[in-house]
Amino acid sequence: MAKKEFQPPPEFGLIDATEPYTKELRLRLSQLYPPLTADHQEALGSYKILGRGGIRFISFRPLSETQKFIKLVLTTALQKGSEHRDPVLISSHGEEHQTYHEVLSTVREAVLRTIALIHMEETNSFYDSNRRLVYAPIRRLVVETPQFDRQTTRPAPLIESFKIPDEQSAQITEIRRIAKDKQSLPIAILAAIYKGVSINTLFTALGNKDFITSLPFRPAKYLTVNRREDKIMLHELYHWLWVSDDNDKPIFISRSPDSYFGALQTLQNYRWITQVDRSHPNFGFIPFQERVFGRVVFVGMVEVAQEIASRDFYGEYRHRYILDTYGPWSTTRILTAYFPGEH
Repeated sequence: MAKKEFQPPPEFGLIDATEPYTKELRLRLSQLYPPLTADHQEALGSYKILGRGGIRFISFRPLSETQKFIKLVLTTALQKGSEHRDPVLISSHGEEHQTYHEVLSTVREAVLRTIALIHMEETNSFYDSNRRLVYAPIRRLVVETPQFDRQTTRPAPLIESFKIPDEQSAQITEIRRIAKDKQSLPIAILAAIYKGVSINTLFTALGNKDFITSLPFRPAKYLTVNRREDKIMLHELYHWLWVSDDNDKPIFISRSPDSYFGALQTLQNYRWITQVDRSHPNFGFIPFQERVFGRVVFVGMVEVAQEIASRDFYGEYRHRYILDTYGPWSTTRILTAYFPGEH
């Protein structure tokens, strides 16, 4: 009986074949994001320097180091993240959120008080620096505050939307009540869209002729399924007041004042309201206390490695090597910072 030929584990052949790629990757990553541990006191001192004199970004293991070290690195990173003297440190994505700097300050305070929630979050895709969607497993560091009460102001129609129930027939009743009480169909439309009421339900609620004639005021316009521009306008309002996914499906409401002002401008463009109407308290902002938490997301080393690794280094071993090697590591580069729902 012939002896079975010896076969070493196949992954060793892969390791040998990809060594030039992994070596190049290690070198480039160490230059872009020098790895830092609690033992590297000199490098740590250089990283703590604000402005252009120190190291801008480093990489570290957020779940493996001492609490004292993690606190020092994160508070420094959060402070650098709002460093106006060095625009490289500012997250352009993060600054799209009007609360970016407030969130950085809030999360930094939570880290200092050792009450921040720190974890790695995994996803299967990301957008590279050229805004191309890349399908690869990555990990990002997420630092969050506990929930707290935040005083703010919200558009009056958003506050009205909290009164609209989930059941369709009850929605119709409440939308009509808002229209009557506020003597305004546009207010009812905005409230309904903030609630996420379907466009068909809106036409049923505010396009019924018997309801229109029963109103204690004479509206300048009313919804009708026979007018194509009404459907277009409602879709545009949804675009302004909701944040959608890549398939244009609304996923949560936008609380950004800019989004609300865009919705008002849409109503004005379609001649549902005038510039004078927009100054009425019904369209203004109301003081409001809400329960929120701050969230800062840092770019993970897996994400950086996937982007800069040679295109010739491909296949399943690429993903496995990068995830196993750099999965526990994060950079101190801030991807975004926001109060969830504040878009």
